[in-house]
Order: sequence, then structure tokens, then C-alpha cells
Amino acid sequence: MRCLITLTLLGACSAPPAIHADGGPSGSAAQMSLLMLADGQDATLVAGAQGGFHVWLQYAVRGLPAGTVTLERTAHRASDGAVVLVYRGDVDLGDAGPGDDGWWTAPSPIPMFMCPSPIGLSVVDVPIELTLRLLGAGDAELARAAVTVTPRCPDAQRDFCERICTG
Repeated sequence: MRCLITLTLLGACSAPPAIHADGGPSGSAAQMSLLMLADGQDATLVAGAQGGFHVWLQYAVRGLPAGTVTLERTAHRASDGAVVLVYRGDVDLGDAGPGDDGWWTAPSPIPMFMCPSPIGLSVVDVPIELTLRLLGAGDAELARAAVTVTPRCPDAQRDFCERICTG
């Protein structure tokens, strides 16, 4: 199943149906959508190559020119704002430009690293807000999208997952 959450950043551009809207920087017509997860859904944690667990996200953007921007990934526990993840890295929005629908879609999903979680911080069975921001020069926010999900341990690895994901 592929879910789409569209977050409009000031603009009346046509877009997939908005499920959750977020305000953006003044004058921005950029839009960013999160694919794969819907707000409020459960998200099964996926084991990574180094023994941790992730939630996977894919995103799409429209209204920005091709080029390199910074993608900031953050995760916070919804109940108290406790930080689970902060990561920044450059992404290339592609020289090929957007698809026929006007959206440039990331070529593959990105991991939102959840655990091992910081000491004393459980991420299992509690709502976690996942946020992606595209940043330009001087860390100016170009677009933002967020979704709140509840990570769940996979049945096949439940014991190990609960040990390293409950702080």
C-alpha cells in the first residue's frame, strides 16, 4: 500500500489531496509530500544492516528548481518532544526535472533511524513525529513535510527490538 501525505507551503498549486497541512516560509510556493506512511498509522520497525531499526520514508517535491539542497530528517516523541533523530545531508533534486505530474520523487526511500534509542527514551508503541525539511542557502526552509506514526517491533525480532528500542 502506498499512502501520500501532501503538505502545502503557501500556494494554491494543484496537488494530491492534502491530509495534513503545515505552514511554510513566507512567499514559498514549494510543496513536499511524504509517501508510504499516513498520519496516525502504525509503522513496523525494519531491521538495518548494522543491527538497528528504522522507519522508511520516501518523499516528493514540486515547485523547486533542480539542484542540490540540504535534507534535514528529524524524529521527536510526540508526547514530550524528546529527540530521537536529527540528521542532515545533501540531496540532488535531479537535473531531469519533475515527472509528468510536476513532482520530483526521491529515487529511493530514506531511513529514519529509530533505535537503538537514547538511554531512557522508548520509541516503541508511542507516537513519533517524523519531519523532513529541505533547506537552501543559509538554512532557509524551502519545504517541509511531517507525519506522526507509532513504531511497532516486528514479530520475528520482538525481543531484540524491545531491548534496544525502549531506552
